[in-house]
Amino acid sequence: PAIVDVVRSGGRFVYRVGTRELTSPQELTRLLQQFPNKLDGAYVRVSDEVPFRMAATAVQACKDARFLNVAYVPSE
Repeated sequence: PAIVDVVRSGGRFVYRVGTRELTSPQELTRLLQQFPNKLDGAYVRVSDEVPFRMAATAVQACKDARFLNVAYVPSE
């Protein structure tokens, strides 16, 4: 499955997929579109400090990339 972490990096929040850090929802969607198996689903992991809009945007990016199942997972 695709795992999108929304984390603080360098004083700002970014979307992290593997080792790649992305700052825009468009970049995130383009990257997620490259994943071959959309049936495996996607997970969006965020901590309490992450602004809600970024968490919601990450979930929408997964949906826009056509993942069938998207799960929101709070990180500890």
